Amino acid sequence: MYTSRAMPDGFFVDGDNCSKCSPSCKLCMEHADNCIACEVGLYRSQGKCVRMCDEGYYGNDDNECTPCRVTANVRLVGGGGPLEGRVEVFHSDQWGTICDDGWDLEDATVFCKMLGLGTATQAMKRGAFGYGDGEIWLDELSCDGTERDWKDCSMEIREIGAHDCEHHEDAGVVCSGPDTARQCVQQCPEGYYDDSSQVCQQCSQQCKACTENSEQCTSCPEGLYLKDNACSETCGSGYYGHFEGECRTCHESCEECFDGAENNKCKSCKEGYFLQDSTCVSTCPEDLKSVPDLIQEFGISADQVRLIGGNNDLEGIVQVKIDGQWGGICGTNWDRMDATVVCRELGFGAAESIVKASQFNIPADYPTHLDRVQCKGFEYYLSQCNHESYDNLLAVERCDPNHFVDAAIRCSESQFSISHYTDQRICRKVNNESCGINTCYPHVPCINIGDSNSICMECPDGTFGDGISCLVAATVLPEFKIKGQNKTVTAGSPINLACVGEGSPAPEVTESSWSKNGSPLPTADLESGRMRVLTHGSLFISQARLEDRGQYTCTLKNSVGLKSQLSSVTVEELPSIVTVEPATGQIRESVTLKCLPRGFPVPTIIWKRGEETLDVYGEKYSTQNSGRLLTISNISLSDEGTYTCICRNKLGQYTADIPVTVLEPPSFLIQPMEQEVHEGDLVRLQCEAKGKPTPEVVWKKDGSTISYADSRATSYKDSPSNKTKLSGETVDFECDVIGSSNPTVSWKKDGVEVQPDDRHIMEDGDLKITSLKPEDAGQYTCIAKNDQGSSQASASLDINDSVIFGVEKHIGERQNYFAFLSCPVDHRCGRLPGSEEKKQSRESQIWPLWCPKKFHGYIVHTYL
Repeated sequence: MYTSRAMPDGFFVDGDNCSKCSPSCKLCMEHADNCIACEVGLYRSQGKCVRMCDEGYYGNDDNECTPCRVTANVRLVGGGGPLEGRVEVFHSDQWGTICDDGWDLEDATVFCKMLGLGTATQAMKRGAFGYGDGEIWLDELSCDGTERDWKDCSMEIREIGAHDCEHHEDAGVVCSGPDTARQCVQQCPEGYYDDSSQVCQQCSQQCKACTENSEQCTSCPEGLYLKDNACSETCGSGYYGHFEGECRTCHESCEECFDGAENNKCKSCKEGYFLQDSTCVSTCPEDLKSVPDLIQEFGISADQVRLIGGNNDLEGIVQVKIDGQWGGICGTNWDRMDATVVCRELGFGAAESIVKASQFNIPADYPTHLDRVQCKGFEYYLSQCNHESYDNLLAVERCDPNHFVDAAIRCSESQFSISHYTDQRICRKVNNESCGINTCYPHVPCINIGDSNSICMECPDGTFGDGISCLVAATVLPEFKIKGQNKTVTAGSPINLACVGEGSPAPEVTESSWSKNGSPLPTADLESGRMRVLTHGSLFISQARLEDRGQYTCTLKNSVGLKSQLSSVTVEELPSIVTVEPATGQIRESVTLKCLPRGFPVPTIIWKRGEETLDVYGEKYSTQNSGRLLTISNISLSDEGTYTCICRNKLGQYTADIPVTVLEPPSFLIQPMEQEVHEGDLVRLQCEAKGKPTPEVVWKKDGSTISYADSRATSYKDSPSNKTKLSGETVDFECDVIGSSNPTVSWKKDGVEVQPDDRHIMEDGDLKITSLKPEDAGQYTCIAKNDQGSSQASASLDINDSVIFGVEKHIGERQNYFAFLSCPVDHRCGRLPGSEEKKQSRESQIWPLWCPKKFHGYIVHTYL
């Protein structure tokens, strides 16, 4: 750019001569048709002066044809300055990126022109300016560089949002900057400075505006702060970034402070002050104490500890200095927890291993100071651990005077500084619990200071608070990058609800940021991991249940305030039936069947009996509670049976059968009639009744119940039946007697009364004989007697034995008798049933055969 002072209007420098511009040009440069200014009523367009600008352009106050900018739906993100960044477009109320498939300079130029940033100098690929985290709106974009809007370009994939890309393929651009070529200006535009030769030169990308040279910044791009004519992301100790874009001095009590509108939001305090939330105070309030005071109050003091005899600083025999003398520790009960406390006290981090003292060079003579050290892991120093002094008699007996079993350790190379915690000048309250998962805010160190006390340390960078809760320090309210969603899923499917905040800095989203229907997320689901908040803030539910439906709120919170947005979840579930209740009722009454379904959308209910769908709008059947209750009116015995409840929604159906029982009160079919009889005559009174269940008939005389058995001799309800058994088995004869006056029952065998013994057992009239013998065969008679008479019933017992050839059996009256029974193979014998499948492979092999034989009156089967 040049500033022209001597050339008259209508002429341009042509070598060493002055040449006249074309008639429409008021001013021109290099040649007659390259207009840089036009006469009144004309507008400059592409070096020419025209009366009307082309479509998509307008004539501005400087008589220039300027593009009608379409920037509301385009932005650059993540670049080092205003001329570069990841390209994002706005669609469906959400910002999204462009896939770099086919991305070139022509495509990139369209976006630079839309933003008024000249042409593209570089088309960047592979997420050069960071990865987006929302939608990918465009893919396979193809522009020729002349389009006014990306929507005028062609796309191989025409549908916005359709792609096959990931965010590591996000496209970016570097623009040349505003096109001010061929213009004479009175003042260089923003981003340029006037050099000594009256040419506007571009500022460094770190500067929004500059003076004298490209690095001498006078203002900075958003997110950077001006200090000493340089732009940087941070202002350094004692300064903070003011929202107007410059570094300013922190409050006198702050060593470091947060960026924002005020200088008193402190990160850390100067000597003599303590940090309470974001304020530096000279003394902590009554309900709080400084960390150093708490350390002192709980008796936490440093030891003098060292390792000796090792090959390096990380290993050796543990020694402590007591009363000015170094001494060892007896290795009784010494474990990894004890070793870790020593390693951390020495600044080495955790213990790597416990080793034998005999592996190291043991000094000639030194005392033993401690025995039975028992650390719990939260201690800062070894002196905090439980231990015994070595001077008691039992310790002397346990420990080796040659120190071969002294405590010896090897520490890891990681570094640990106790003073980082113990010297913190922050105000804290004592928690009445030891450190747990939810004791402190996420990522806040928790330090145990006793068996059941703890304190939460400093909040993460960019936040402030008491350690139990921390707020993001910000200058403006947080915003949501992604709007709330309405999700519909089937039961068992995963759910992912996005909650991504942006701000300066962006707020962190934790479990406490989410709520369901106005209440915290269910603790049981969080502990089981079924619900969890992902690192980018989304709420993930692994297996949706019907009870997960509802309104979920994500709340972004920082030091300025909070913002919330809702997402709704609808869980669809196949129908099932939770409860069914059968019904029982008396005839002419009503009964109600209950069928309680589960599912979503809420199932509709149909009632059937057999294949017939019931008309629930008639007089007989009716439903209540959306079909969950079916009432059957004026029931009769014909209504008894099985009814079917069918629950349906768009996902399927479920059925359940429900029985209905109909009861009928007792009624008389035949009633007793009055009769006149003479003494000694036989009288028959008839009484027949019906009902369901079958009614019991009871007779009474003059109001007193008559016993059926008052004049009845004994009879049998169940009489004994004939039995056939084998030796050694058990037989049961039943004899169920009916009669008055408690009839007695006895048994006889072949006319001889059976006497109870170990083998003959009589109980409730029945007879059981165990370990049967051949002589137990015969006829058994049950005899029942009462004062009205007696009756008897008989049954026979046969005992058949099968004697296996060569096997010891009990035969006849003799025991321990071997029966070697022959069965010649002749026409009287046949094959043993089931032996047909055997084949005779040798002449000497014998087919299994059987023959009936009489032996002592018994049938014997012999087998060869």
